[in-house]
Amino acid sequence: MALPNWPTIPNAPQADSWKRQPWGPGPIITEMEQGNVRQRRRPGDQVALVSQTIRFEAADLATFETWFSDTLGGGTGRFRADIWTGAAFANKVCQFNLSSPLQYSAVTDDVTDVTMQLRVYG
Repeated sequence: MALPNWPTIPNAPQADSWKRQPWGPGPIITEMEQGNVRQRRRPGDQVALVSQTIRFEAADLATFETWFSDTLGGGTGRFRADIWTGAAFANKVCQFNLSSPLQYSAVTDDVTDVTMQLRVYG
């Protein structure tokens, strides 16, 4: 089944809002009898947490909220989006990190900043 795409609305983060950090379960650590420690990587997806703030006009915000609730089932589904990597945009599989809920800030009556945290795979 194909993943839904980010809707045709802005996706570029505000300049000072973008942050990226590696995320995932820590390594498997085994203590040895001599006091040494062996660390092994856990299998699974390469995941990073990307925090960003995107500025939406009223119509784009309505499109985003409908897509978030209906297409992604309240933000739980995975999707494809062009994500800023720090140097360029790359198309990645993403999922909203709902343990860090969306935050809305009104800039003007017609403009809203939405701060989000995404799990970015690959």
